[in-house]
Amino acid sequence: MLRMNELFSGIGSQTKALQRAGVDHVITGISEIDESAIISYTAIYGDIYNYGDISKVDSLKQADFWTYSFPCTDISKAGKMEGITESTRSGLILQVERLLREAHEKGELPMYLMLENVATLASKRFKGFLDGWIQFLSDLGYDTKYKVINASTQGIPQNRDRIIAVSKLRAGGGLHNFEFPQNIPLRVSLDEIMEKNVDDRYYVDLEKYKDIISIVNGKIRVRQATKQGYIEMDPCGICDVSYPTSKTRRGRIQGGGKICPTLTASVQGLLYFDEEYRARQLTGLENWRLMGFDDRDYFLAKEAGVSEAQLIKQAGNSIVVDVLERVFINLFK
Repeated sequence: MLRMNELFSGIGSQTKALQRAGVDHVITGISEIDESAIISYTAIYGDIYNYGDISKVDSLKQADFWTYSFPCTDISKAGKMEGITESTRSGLILQVERLLREAHEKGELPMYLMLENVATLASKRFKGFLDGWIQFLSDLGYDTKYKVINASTQGIPQNRDRIIAVSKLRAGGGLHNFEFPQNIPLRVSLDEIMEKNVDDRYYVDLEKYKDIISIVNGKIRVRQATKQGYIEMDPCGICDVSYPTSKTRRGRIQGGGKICPTLTASVQGLLYFDEEYRARQLTGLENWRLMGFDDRDYFLAKEAGVSEAQLIKQAGNSIVVDVLERVFINLFK
């Protein structure tokens, strides 16, 4: 049975993906400090030992697999891009470095490692850090492979680019036989994800968006920063109206409105138009579905007392389960 330490665990996308992949495993411990996320995690998976604040952990229990998808706050385009330092949230990966060194000294390195984060980690700005990190892992004895994967290529209708890095000790065979999953068609359509009966409180007054949205010849037209100046879609689609005055914003409609733009943990500017040209915000359940979670998971967290706002934030902070599932099938087959 695979033993896993799920660091920066959030709502448990990694253990959910292991379940889906059919990997027999036990969670040795998690590291999470967000109280609402802990409530959701516990509601879904039961009571699991929580190390708490990773910066205050001396060592981790021995395990075969560590996941360490550290906060993207300071390397994300949606954040302040303050980088990876001792004083930033994204700098918490340095605590993982410390714990790996400690495990190495004790002869207790995990056989496998997995990291997920925003694609900018592989960009020119942060590539130096990524290369240095891979070298550090190599010095410990790991092979590492990484790839930027879009959720829409792994079965979920969300345009979400994320870097996935997997590592395995060379003493255990390394990654010679590992390949990242090939692209597949959507497993579920946007129409199947969207709820049919939604409370009126989710609907918006389109008058507030008249400077960016218009209806022209039966098409929903959204202004954006392209030569044409706009992009169109039919009803029953999603568009992005965040930063409505932006002179650089593009991609406001993706896949003809049938691919959801990237979900975020902050206030979202996503609107769904139904067949009657009414526009509304996405529900918490729809956010969780777009991250690959089961309806049961969402309702367990909701029934545990987690607010709608927190549930939406948790989805935006999470990892698309379907992406991890397919990576884990290849890694542990």
